[in-house]
Amino acid sequence: MWYVPNDLMGAPSDENHTALGWNKKGKVVFTFARRGEAIDCHFAADKKALRHIREAISDFIAWVRKNLLWCKMILAAVATDSVDRLLNKIKFQLVTVYKGCNIYARYI
Repeated sequence: MWYVPNDLMGAPSDENHTALGWNKKGKVVFTFARRGEAIDCHFAADKKALRHIREAISDFIAWVRKNLLWCKMILAAVATDSVDRLLNKIKFQLVTVYKGCNIYARYI
């Protein structure tokens, strides 16, 4: 289910980000970087995986809980209405709006 992706599929990344791929039902790439006791996350998904993005994000949260024991919060910057609605449904809280993006947090 998890793999190290060669293609980030457009997920934002820099030298501080780690990439993790999910291929259970389509392909999703998560990129994330440590920010204190939190991680700043981004994702990109292929068309097939979009139907299963909620499951992919839930699996990613479980992976973070198991493997990043220091992590207390997941942060996400969102500029797409459909992703906003999804994150609200899976217990992310809107923290602020910055440069046209909604910034969400989920405590884990």
